[in-house]
Amino acid sequence: MEAKELYEKVLELKQDHAIAHFNLANLLRKDLKDYKSAETYVIITYAYIHFLKSIKQKPKFTAALNNYATMLHHQLKRYKDAEYYYLQAICVDPQYSRAHFNYANLCREHLVKFETAQEHYLIALETDENNPNFHNNYGLLLQYSLKNYREAKTQYEEALRLDPAHALGHCNYATILMQMVDKKYNPNMDDLSDPDEDSQPRKISAKKRELYLQKSEKHFKQSIQLNSQLVMAYNNYGCLLRRLERYDDAIKMFEKALTIDPKFVMAKRNLRKTHELNGTIPPKSTSTANENVSPPANPNSNSTSKITRNVNESERNVEKNENCSVM
Repeated sequence: MEAKELYEKVLELKQDHAIAHFNLANLLRKDLKDYKSAETYVIITYAYIHFLKSIKQKPKFTAALNNYATMLHHQLKRYKDAEYYYLQAICVDPQYSRAHFNYANLCREHLVKFETAQEHYLIALETDENNPNFHNNYGLLLQYSLKNYREAKTQYEEALRLDPAHALGHCNYATILMQMVDKKYNPNMDDLSDPDEDSQPRKISAKKRELYLQKSEKHFKQSIQLNSQLVMAYNNYGCLLRRLERYDDAIKMFEKALTIDPKFVMAKRNLRKTHELNGTIPPKSTSTANENVSPPANPNSNSTSKITRNVNESERNVEKNENCSVM
């Protein structure tokens, strides 16, 4: 018997079985692929009802509160409601690291509460310092919202130490290495890896810049090897290759990103710009006529759009969200 049928059978026998309601809701939510179809809307509604029933039966069921908030956050885009239920989970269990982590993601992505996000990332890390996703996403906050490149680099390094096969971590680490030695992100070209913050910052040497760019390329390659469908890795790797004036290789990376996601507007822009620098004519599929497509990630997020505008090269880092299930 399939899991869905099994949970439904349990609920036929005991309608107030909170854990069965939770597991059925969680199963429905996790199995969703296309969040726009009519059928998916029905499934989301079904999951929504079962989460609420689970919470009604067990108001202090932290996993249900957290996962219901995650659905409100990611599928339904009801960010204020998501905030309420994340905070409910945290109120019930102040040491619930995943609720702190997911709430921090919400604050960073949509609520533009960066100090609050940092507070909750740090609480999550105090409780579970060995979770690579926690370090990875805290690195995103430090890099893009707080502009603390040195500490962001440290967080990505820790994520990769904990999980050397973390494809997202390799992509994000490669991206920050590239940005730390680029005038666009480091206008004074200070040595941001210098640990002595009280002293006058040193300038990045040509040798160190070359080493950072070589290391960046190595980690982009590792990211792609670990996850050949990670579209942002191809896009950001293309940005690195363009910096190195390896235009033909950069074009291949942007084209690969577009084979994975033909609507990826940042890759389209980067491809067109690279063709211009290379003196080649871009294919019709990359013309400005197709550039009115919204970015695929968090299209309804005001905070995300601000971050995207700040990253002029269209380099975006990637993240992982977590929830939990109870069996």
